[in-house]
Amino acid sequence: MSVEDNLVANDAIYMSRDKRVIIYNIRLYNDYSFKITGLVESSSREGVYHRVSVIIKNKWITNGFCDCEGFAFLGGPCIHMIKLRNVGVRAIREYEMSIKH
Repeated sequence: MSVEDNLVANDAIYMSRDKRVIIYNIRLYNDYSFKITGLVESSSREGVYHRVSVIIKNKWITNGFCDCEGFAFLGGPCIHMIKLRNVGVRAIREYEMSIKH
């Protein structure tokens, strides 16, 4: 999928500095886990973005999905899920800092 075809900038709630990770939703659950959904640019094909979703508890990926070939083949966390997690944790920290001041 091309980001130009599927990205509506107004829908993004956070974007990494290099614009390779775009977060659309962060949801907090009662058990203090987070679900983060977004798009992550392919590591091997520039301009191609994968749909990614991760559930994080205590900074660890506990569940998730990515539409890349690596996730389909391995069935476990792929590089796109890790990138989404890292940018998502940064977005949460920045939000927490903004409401404390």
